[in-house]
Amino acid sequence: MKRILSTIIIAVTLLSCNQTAKKGEQESTQNQKPNILLLVGDDIGFSDLGAYGSEIATPNMNRLADAGVRFTNFHASPVFSVTRSILMTGANNIEMGLGAFDYSFYPPTKGQPGYEGYLTKNAVAISELLNDSGYDVYKSGKWHLGGEELGGEGPLGWGFTKEFGILSGGSNHWNDIAMTPDFTDPNGLKVKRKEHFTLNGEHYDRPEGVYSGELYTNHMLDFIKEGHAENKPWFAYMAFTTAHFPIQAPVSLIDKHYKGYLELGYAGLKKSRYEKLKSNGLITETATEPLFNDITHKWESLSQLEKEIQARVMATYAAMIEDQDNRTGEILDYLKESGQLDNTLIIYLTDNGPEGFEATHPQTGNPEMAQWLETQFDQSFDAIGTAESERTIGVSWANAATGGL
Repeated sequence: MKRILSTIIIAVTLLSCNQTAKKGEQESTQNQKPNILLLVGDDIGFSDLGAYGSEIATPNMNRLADAGVRFTNFHASPVFSVTRSILMTGANNIEMGLGAFDYSFYPPTKGQPGYEGYLTKNAVAISELLNDSGYDVYKSGKWHLGGEELGGEGPLGWGFTKEFGILSGGSNHWNDIAMTPDFTDPNGLKVKRKEHFTLNGEHYDRPEGVYSGELYTNHMLDFIKEGHAENKPWFAYMAFTTAHFPIQAPVSLIDKHYKGYLELGYAGLKKSRYEKLKSNGLITETATEPLFNDITHKWESLSQLEKEIQARVMATYAAMIEDQDNRTGEILDYLKESGQLDNTLIIYLTDNGPEGFEATHPQTGNPEMAQWLETQFDQSFDAIGTAESERTIGVSWANAATGGL
């Protein structure tokens, strides 16, 4: 992540120099600092994008890859807040208070320096540096770096000039229902709780029935348009909540993927992704095909109904990634139409690999979470992808989504 941050800084410098050096351009363009668009996907695997061997159509992310640089050898933390603290500061996550994320402390670390569970002021964030340099600094989507019960500050305390979204790690993609119960409440497993949305630090009543990708993207576009009208350079942190559980997406995008996953199954998808990664030169030719991971399930051990449910869940996950690509395209189209695309540095990354959580898993599950999901949400096939359903892709699809890993 330090390497990526260094690349951002170097690229900004080079882009600025290149803009100034170009002959025949207007003086206003020569003196304009480059805009920076940082797109972060949530819980997306190494081979989940078309540019990395996926069967999921991601034409907008592919055009970014084709026009820029694809990283094939990199490091990231395996969990959300930790990666985001490194990304925002370039510092070691323990130096920044995020040795673990908010609700996942190893008990002996609780209260120890470096395990506060929120971003501490031990370093400077890139949002603060860019604000000091005259940039408008925007964030839309999830924060998950503090500002809630455990402490710390939200985006406005870290140099962001405009913000929209949630402070936590995720929520229902269709409404304001939280994605997890309140485990501290004795009655928490019997009720659904609300997620808190803010717009520039003030409570925001989230409309029902608007998909998260649309909601977050529209607010970010509003911010960018306002900055452009003021002729100010901007840094935009577009922190999608797709494809984080709950696995939910527009039905029109789900249907097209269902049959393919029903035919492939877990092992078929993993092999397909692995072969594409290899043929595209994204993993070495000498790599050997991964062995079966005994934490995962064998497709042939499932009943026909279980296979259909699992295929529908994975199809919904694919639809979430496709929606994210569509939203990315909306931002790129606006930047082109408004004449800002050539002066905008664009970086896309994911915070970590695919989410392998599976509440009912006999080795790695969470019985309390499983109980909450079973009693508070519709577990039927027809409900998958809707606001009434809350599912995860589980260990087996997550393993398949890593391709050669």
